[in-house]
Amino acid sequence: MVEGFQRVFAATIFFVTEQQPDKTPVMDFSRFHFFDRMHLWFNNRDEAPVPAHETFENEIVLSEAFYREIDEHRIPVEREAIAALAHAPGVLDSYMWLVWKSWTVKSRPASVPLLAPNGLSEQLGSAEYLQPRLFRF
Repeated sequence: MVEGFQRVFAATIFFVTEQQPDKTPVMDFSRFHFFDRMHLWFNNRDEAPVPAHETFENEIVLSEAFYREIDEHRIPVEREAIAALAHAPGVLDSYMWLVWKSWTVKSRPASVPLLAPNGLSEQLGSAEYLQPRLFRF
């Protein structure tokens, strides 16, 4: 878990756009990161429990650019659903994808293939499925 937080904290997203208006090459670069600061407490199972009178507050500060991006593109997720699915990451990922897709689909039907390029198997999870039948399962 600690290494996961470290990877996300260190991640920087880069965007590059190449344009050629009037035959003049233009490259537009931008980047942003997710968090400005993290202050997290972890308790190993081998360690003694933290005394009740001591309070350790976790704090995650989003970067301004990341906050602005998620604030401008809100989707209507249910807080209760997120809490109920917190211990089932695959189901939570599916729920978030379904809410996002339902919210962003405009006046015409959308077709999302299971296994084709840019299909559902590429949009869910964090790793590629080595055998497509495992995704179907």
